[in-house]
Amino acid sequence: MDADKAHEGVWLDWEDIEAKLARKIQQNEITEDSANNLRFFAKNGYVILKEAVSRALADQICADMQAAPASPGKFFGNARRKPMLANDEAVNDSKFRFIDFHVNSPAAREAIFSPAIRNFLHQVYEGPVLAFQSLLFRVGSQQRMHQDTAYVVISKP
Repeated sequence: MDADKAHEGVWLDWEDIEAKLARKIQQNEITEDSANNLRFFAKNGYVILKEAVSRALADQICADMQAAPASPGKFFGNARRKPMLANDEAVNDSKFRFIDFHVNSPAAREAIFSPAIRNFLHQVYEGPVLAFQSLLFRVGSQQRMHQDTAYVVISKP
């Protein structure tokens, strides 16, 4: 990251994004497809990385979610701001969110560290990335863009 702009957030928010993308393409740091993904992400706040996770892996994650109640105490989350273990009632509640599902689901862990996802995030942050928390749910909250810094607190190791 450019030292003089480090305090300005992620480089995708800067005014000179097109010039920086052109330099990255010219220097073979990224492909034109990657540049298009980065542009889309900068404009829309999300990106679709086709086949970043196989259908079989996605199906296994769904199966792990449904099977969570069969492993008492292994999976937990919350619904309606109430912490709870992933029992049958919780897992079938549309408001239930699994917290750190990847810790006990090898399939979820494999998805989080998929090469396509890691590569994209490496391009966004211009350096290595680390998954330190995950939130998994069947039904989204439909919240507008927001930050959960009050709930997701991190400090340097």
